[in-house]
Amino acid sequence: MAVAAVTSTGWNAIQAVCGIGCNYATYVHDLKENVPALRAQLDMLREKEAYVKQLVKSKETPHLVQAQAVKEWLHRVHRLYTSAEEAIAEGQEEIDHKLYRCFIPRYCCTFMRVGKKVNTKLEEVKQTIQDGEFEELVERRLFISVEEKPLPKTIGLDEFIDEIWESLEDSRYCHYGIYGMPGVGKTTVLKMLNNRFCREKHDYDKVIWIDGPLNDKKFVFQKIMRRKLEIPDGDWSDSADRESLILGHARMKKCILLIDDLGIESWDTIVQWGFPCLDGGHKIVFTANSGDMCLNLAQEAFKVRPLKGTHPELLFDLYAGQVLRAIPSIRHCAAVIVKSCRGHPLAIVMLGRVMARQTSTREWERIAGELKRNFMKSLKEQAGVFSAIEVNYNNLPDKRAKACFKYFSTVEDRNDIVEEEIIDLWYAEGLLGGDGDRDSTIGGIPGEYDIVNTRLEGERIIKLLKQQGLLKDSVEPLIKMHPVIRGTALWLERKKGKMMDQVWFNDEVQNMMEKNSTQITAKRIVLNRPEFLPFQDRRYSYPNLTTLSARVEKETQSTEFLGQAVALRVLNLCGNGFKSLPENIGQLTNLFYLRVANAKISLPKAVRDLKFLHVLVLNNIGGGLSTISSGIISGLEALQVFRISSPDYPSLEQEENVENGEDNAEENNLNELESLPRIKVIDIILTQAGSIQKLFQSTKLRRCIGKLRISDLSGPNSTSSIVKVSLKKMSHLESFVIRSCPCLKKVEVVAEEEEAIPSNPSMAALSENLREVGIWRCLIEDVTWLGAVKTLRNLEIGLCEQLKTLVIVEVEHGIVNYGDIFCNLEELLLADVGLLESICLVKSGGEEPPYSLELDLPCLEFLCVKNCPRLRKFPINPHGGDNLKRILTDEEWWENLEWDRNDRDSFYERSRGWPVRIFVEDNLKYPDWLNRLLKDE
Repeated sequence: MAVAAVTSTGWNAIQAVCGIGCNYATYVHDLKENVPALRAQLDMLREKEAYVKQLVKSKETPHLVQAQAVKEWLHRVHRLYTSAEEAIAEGQEEIDHKLYRCFIPRYCCTFMRVGKKVNTKLEEVKQTIQDGEFEELVERRLFISVEEKPLPKTIGLDEFIDEIWESLEDSRYCHYGIYGMPGVGKTTVLKMLNNRFCREKHDYDKVIWIDGPLNDKKFVFQKIMRRKLEIPDGDWSDSADRESLILGHARMKKCILLIDDLGIESWDTIVQWGFPCLDGGHKIVFTANSGDMCLNLAQEAFKVRPLKGTHPELLFDLYAGQVLRAIPSIRHCAAVIVKSCRGHPLAIVMLGRVMARQTSTREWERIAGELKRNFMKSLKEQAGVFSAIEVNYNNLPDKRAKACFKYFSTVEDRNDIVEEEIIDLWYAEGLLGGDGDRDSTIGGIPGEYDIVNTRLEGERIIKLLKQQGLLKDSVEPLIKMHPVIRGTALWLERKKGKMMDQVWFNDEVQNMMEKNSTQITAKRIVLNRPEFLPFQDRRYSYPNLTTLSARVEKETQSTEFLGQAVALRVLNLCGNGFKSLPENIGQLTNLFYLRVANAKISLPKAVRDLKFLHVLVLNNIGGGLSTISSGIISGLEALQVFRISSPDYPSLEQEENVENGEDNAEENNLNELESLPRIKVIDIILTQAGSIQKLFQSTKLRRCIGKLRISDLSGPNSTSSIVKVSLKKMSHLESFVIRSCPCLKKVEVVAEEEEAIPSNPSMAALSENLREVGIWRCLIEDVTWLGAVKTLRNLEIGLCEQLKTLVIVEVEHGIVNYGDIFCNLEELLLADVGLLESICLVKSGGEEPPYSLELDLPCLEFLCVKNCPRLRKFPINPHGGDNLKRILTDEEWWENLEWDRNDRDSFYERSRGWPVRIFVEDNLKYPDWLNRLLKDE
């Protein structure tokens, strides 16, 4: 037995040794083949990776992103590259030293281990290549955290963007500046950078876009940061140190700020306001016109230069290329036109748009010749750009449109200018109105204000300016103009040194005062720098001054100098610096237009002596009609336009002003408005039940109403007692808002006695011009009366606890064209409407139960839904219109939507062709005034 055991053990040992030898021989042989094979397979894997990435890139859209399976495969590939390269290096080393390692047992085992490792990696690489076949390379991205900015096609900026993007990855820098001459494309570059965050992987929690210049607008910056950082309402309202609050929340999230047009006074305050840049990886990227400021403030600065090489021609070809291909003989004219732009993208784009409409060879030659002459004369680059933009100005069809464009040289550069403000100013300056001859009254005394034709004429000119590229295509009804184009308007006003006394700004007035000249000869003065206050010096006279626009933020005691500007016709005062209007304002017997905005003042009794005043605008002064003393309005016998507004939600001080006023002051002032013989336009806020009743009983007042807001403020006879509002037709009504009427249960439209009763009485038309409606904090159960308003563009409804459906259609009253209901609605906001279940409810009569109807809403572009838990289905037809671009909602509502599978698939399938963006915010922010309403609840 012992012999047998020894024999067996020996035999096993002999087999093991032989097995090791065989395995060793196998790995030696295989290693020689597997190392080159692994190299080859890795090359194939790299080709496969590049091919997959190319396919993904071709299929990606703002709504379709790289599929999760593809993302995981690419991560796996990158991990495999490292381990496979290590195996190849070890295998090659073993092969190079195999002769002497064969006789050393320790190295012999290492050789076998390496051979096995290379063999395993080879199989893994082969399998990874096979796994690189995907049925779906992209998948739908439901939620987008960065809002994409609209951009036209660009030329010559991609490499520049790549350079900035790579620099952002450098942890040493946190301040980046982009500078260059105005109009060279700085904003375009920043927008391209913003949009890259929509598509590229990044580790920022928040990408925050801010439109500048901020300057002293501390509250604007804080408001943006509060919303983006999702600071709870309670923390915000209870905090005395909001800078520290922002700082604390910012440190919890990695943020990057993109600030367009920083402004020379903004930089120091941004960090002071509570944005940390030196810790947490936060970064700021800003644009600025000043190269010196950019180089001083930014750790990394990038200069945007004019286009060079073939890029100017390519950009021009994007706009005028169709004409150039149709008429090849004008190519030489195109070359001259492009050269005159000196590579300036704004000028190239504007000229391209103009020339795209020119099909005459003679016209191309004329414009090219004119630009060539100006190019030879203008040594300054900016003047050359102005000459190029002048072509767009010359292409305007009539003198009236040209005069209206040049008037923008005196209009303050603000982001909140609305169409009606510009039209009122044009009318006051004599640029609109008259007897129908467009050129007869330019610069003269305006004719009678025609509520329809004057507005239509103003809108026509605004449309012309947008078509020529002289105004930006902004959200209606805001007016925006590029600073370079505004400079062109001033250059045209002062062209060739003429009419230098037409328009003066801060520096020119200050220089004249420093020369001890007691007479300021300017015709128009624009004081847009808050720290410059010439008001208190009475030594100076203004014999030619007809227009004064002043923004004053620092407190000033007196504006008595106005008494020395006897020719003044247009007075535009804005800011919190004014304590009062001058008591001698009644001496301005030629004053035609008076606007006071954002000022804590009351109108002095002397205002009633302005017998020539045609336009009175009181913006954001708070308190409404109740704060205007009795007798002032009735004294303005020539008044044709009266507009008054207050902040979205008044301050406690403004509420006290109303409480301290007379009980019936609002109704009395409404009676005074009605008594004015020439009144044509009224924009008004009503806070008392008696005033509302008076308005609806007066045919004259209803005919004049353009904007109406019914809002509840504390005080006797307030709107809090109103249960039902019966509206009568207001033919010129454009905006209607009901806010804070907690007892209001029903709103209806009552037909006039002479009007025919509509087939569906609940859908009688309120106005043929109504564009926007807001209803907040009421007990109404439906807004059926809005269903027949075909002109409605914007509808906002919030804090209406009893609202179950928007429109109720009763079929028994007659045939209803469902396609007409909200057929032109572009924006719909539904907030805190807890019982809302449907948009349209159809009652067919009899025993048949009512049913919910999905509307197409073919024009809808923006949908916001917040805290509407019973609205379980998508509120519009998923097979409907193709204009929807943005959805803003909370995650709970979106995740719990009850979709029909075909509807969901149809919605997302159609979204491939039109990039609908769905923004989901856990802490969706409302405007400040709405937050206060919610808090009051």
